[in-house]
Amino acid sequence: ELWDTPRTGAPSSKGGVTVWQHNDGVQDQPVFYVSRDGSEPEVLLDPNGLSDDGAVAVMVWTLSPDGARLAYTLSEAGSDRQVARVRDTATGEDLDDELRHLRFTNLAWWGNGFFYSRFPDLPDGDVGLFENMSVHYHRIGDAQSDDDLVFANPEAPSLGYVPEVSDDDAYLVLTEFDGTSHETGLLYAPLPKGDGPFTRIV
Repeated sequence: ELWDTPRTGAPSSKGGVTVWQHNDGVQDQPVFYVSRDGSEPEVLLDPNGLSDDGAVAVMVWTLSPDGARLAYTLSEAGSDRQVARVRDTATGEDLDDELRHLRFTNLAWWGNGFFYSRFPDLPDGDVGLFENMSVHYHRIGDAQSDDDLVFANPEAPSLGYVPEVSDDDAYLVLTEFDGTSHETGLLYAPLPKGDGPFTRIV
């Protein structure tokens, strides 16, 4: 009874478009709503209808700088393997973009696309090892096979990297981590090139 109460997440506003999550109190997953310049809210994405058993969940989401697109990742049955999609905030329809083999990443918008982290291709059902994570840049409309490789560290395959873009769009920043260790690293490279050389801060 304490848990079954309406709750709303913090909004994200870009380019006059505002997106937020709301759960009416009894939904398995919160629903994404969108408003443009203060217009009446509309449903943008309802994860509860993505699968018959309700096992598909939105894990990561981020609004593009102009508010035109919502990039988000989906996980099935609690898996840490995710698929990224891009939704048009005006039409509520997904674009053709689909990125696979993502785990433990965020989606960092820059230009006409975003940076993300992924693992090598594996057959469906093969969870693989947590090794050889790499950072890529995806341009909207391109196939994932055409995405630019931005950073990889084959000499230390166990390390992971999470990309972020600085507030002034001038730098790509990578947070380096090693499993559940509290020790982390920080690297950066200037944009627009973004593929190095990276400078290590920590």
